[in-house]
Amino acid sequence: INAVVDFTDWITVTDDTDPNPAVTFEPPSGSPLPLGDTVVTVTAWDAAGNTNLCEFTVTVKSARLEVSRTGVNVRENGAGRFFVRLAAAPAGSVVVTVARADGDTNLTVKGGAIRAFKPSNWDVWQAVVLAAGADANATNETATFRVSAPGYEDTLVTATALDTDIGVNLALPASGSTLAGMRAYQLAQV
Repeated sequence: INAVVDFTDWITVTDDTDPNPAVTFEPPSGSPLPLGDTVVTVTAWDAAGNTNLCEFTVTVKSARLEVSRTGVNVRENGAGRFFVRLAAAPAGSVVVTVARADGDTNLTVKGGAIRAFKPSNWDVWQAVVLAAGADANATNETATFRVSAPGYEDTLVTATALDTDIGVNLALPASGSTLAGMRAYQLAQV
């Protein structure tokens, strides 16, 4: 992620004899700057060949998406949710999308796959609902969901399906114990 920064209006150069001294910027004004700090060197010279320079630092911060949590439990044949918002007010409208990036296809976005933010609602949490369909195994499946928007760093959320399939309890009760929740089978005598 880079940001185009125009800093020509940030610098004023004056000279006692030259009404229009030359000015250069390194890196050039209007060029894309990476995330983090970039030192900009300004060099000015007048018609007599006198030079002067100064430096300043431009800090490019990432536009971030915020999620209420990065791990979500989703009941099998049910739903789980997390919330998303922007970390700072945008200049205009921002469309946030949520999609499975990898993992079990049984985990899906049930609601909130597309969320819209404006300068008026950027800090309001908006819900994203994940669902997990029923399956025939007793495994807690996982999937990773990517929360993204143009010009923003992606955020990943891991969803875990909490399986409701319980295997048959083949353990025998100890003396004086009672088994509860077991399956009963009638065996035919041979």
